[in-house]
Amino acid sequence: MRRLILLLLVATVLAAVAWPPGRAAASTLLLMPELFPNAPVRPLEWVTPAPTRETITLRFAGHTSLASLYEPGTPGPHGGVVIFLGVAPASLDDPRVVSLGDGLARIGLVTIVPQSQDLLNSKVDPGEVDEVIAAFDYLANLPEVDANRIGIGGFCIGAGLSLVAAEDPRINQRVALVNSFTGYYDLSSYAISILTRSYEPFPPEPGVGRVTWEPAPNATEVLADHLISLDPSPTERDLLRAVVRDTKGRPVDPTLLSPVGRTIWSALTTRDPSTAQRLLGELPPADRDLLRRLSPSSGIAQLHARVFIMHDYDDSTVPYVQSRLLAAHLKPGQGEYDEFHFFQHVDPTASVSPVVFVQDAARLAWHMFQIVEILQGAVPVERF
Repeated sequence: MRRLILLLLVATVLAAVAWPPGRAAASTLLLMPELFPNAPVRPLEWVTPAPTRETITLRFAGHTSLASLYEPGTPGPHGGVVIFLGVAPASLDDPRVVSLGDGLARIGLVTIVPQSQDLLNSKVDPGEVDEVIAAFDYLANLPEVDANRIGIGGFCIGAGLSLVAAEDPRINQRVALVNSFTGYYDLSSYAISILTRSYEPFPPEPGVGRVTWEPAPNATEVLADHLISLDPSPTERDLLRAVVRDTKGRPVDPTLLSPVGRTIWSALTTRDPSTAQRLLGELPPADRDLLRRLSPSSGIAQLHARVFIMHDYDDSTVPYVQSRLLAAHLKPGQGEYDEFHFFQHVDPTASVSPVVFVQDAARLAWHMFQIVEILQGAVPVERF
């Protein structure tokens, strides 16, 4: 009887793994510990061959960047995924990045993680969209990759840029899915939230105006640096940077600044939403166009991939309403939206009750399962 039960259990496991959705479910469960920095065990390493990792060079729009390429230790064809990190990201050798790349490769996904020099320097530039597209095309041209099963996973600012890349006509008909983790939807409204330390609830709540929100220092610094960089005067840029970074509140006389300098200074010091919106509208046309081009909201109709959205409800880098706006503007059936409480921005390290942890972990597992079954080919790729 014991042998019979054991044989039945083994047969059940083998049947589940042989059945494509069952294989996706098993892969997801084994992958889950790789998403937690302090996981005591990593069973995926026990049952899968070690992947290979190499450093490659991406070339795009006259630039180059380094990237880590993780390839499964099993024969293809494989699905693929581009992982695009945010501003001031972890290095390619960061244990969290290596664990994610290694884990995705172990479940059969060729994974590429670009290292953006601009984002390393806390600079957001349209060239990063070209970098994501270059990484996508690199995977699509690998003989062991099924070019119809390539997704993009973006984190924070990298999530917004990944969505813009997925909207681009060069690849928008080929992207299987996008996973946006604590990303932004519209740069102008996001900038207003940072400038005013507040956001507008979405969906709107009767009797509730803007909600007070304290942005993380890095979010404030990146926006300030970006706005200051728009000033054509090097002298004024140095002055504004010194004032912004001086915690003692170094005074400045706005009347001594150029019209552009005064606009930037006023935007950095206002806390009134309508004033902030007006001041952003007074920026030079090229700068307003840049905010538009880097916003997923501008090209959302050109996004044809399935979209999975994750956001930390208490995130201080990007307010969660940005992801709610993204979800609300997708086509019917195109998006899957989940909010979490056990994340601190993008790391599952927040202190929560056991009940909340189990709920969030189950939600994360279901979220990841839907991604894995698409990239492993257990279900057809949908276009919207």
